[in-house]
Amino acid sequence: MAPGTARVRFRLKSPTIAVAHSRGNEDIFHLPADAEITVLNPLDGSDVPNRMVEIEWLNRRLRMFAVDIQERGERCGMLYR
Repeated sequence: MAPGTARVRFRLKSPTIAVAHSRGNEDIFHLPADAEITVLNPLDGSDVPNRMVEIEWLNRRLRMFAVDIQERGERCGMLYR
């Protein structure tokens, strides 16, 4: 992360899924309610249908639909570097 860059943290209000891509496979992760995630890309432009953003959860890099984060998450902080 570039100096002075902020990443937004969210707490999920309901269970949802995220996807990891590795070695040509897609692994699906079920994130529970109350999971805390860090959004690694801006959510700007999330009005684009099916837009996915990178997140970090339990030290794993995953992808989620931006709309799932907005509808099922609540902002709970920011990380600064």
